[in-house]
Amino acid sequence: MANTESAKKQMRSNERRRLRNRLHIGRARSEVKKARVAIASGDVTAATEAVRVASRWLDHAATKGSIHPNNAARRKGRLMFQLAHMVAVPVAEPAAQVEEEAPAKPARGSRSAKPKTEKPAAEAKAPRARAKKSAKEE
Repeated sequence: MANTESAKKQMRSNERRRLRNRLHIGRARSEVKKARVAIASGDVTAATEAVRVASRWLDHAATKGSIHPNNAARRKGRLMFQLAHMVAVPVAEPAAQVEEEAPAKPARGSRSAKPKTEKPAAEAKAPRARAKKSAKEE
């Protein structure tokens, strides 16, 4: 807990800033999510508009200092890339896509999950060793 008056005032102003930042960050995050959903739907006009709105809110959050400008630029770049990829490659119908199940991952640290490899038999190494010995003797 803060003891000095200046520390108490700093806590009050930090709380105000935190709430203001949450507004900007939350709105930007919501718009980015809407843009990603629009891109996934395959509707080019709706996706373009959603990306434009998301870009505007990311810029707004960066201008207000809620997020770093490079963070906003990175997120906008990723959205633009997804939009460009969607326009270049048409999206297949969702009903036509078949979901493949991924193989279950083994438990972490489980010894039984590792594939067992057979060790070479001692006899397999012996002929090579004998061949080397015979070459050295000659």
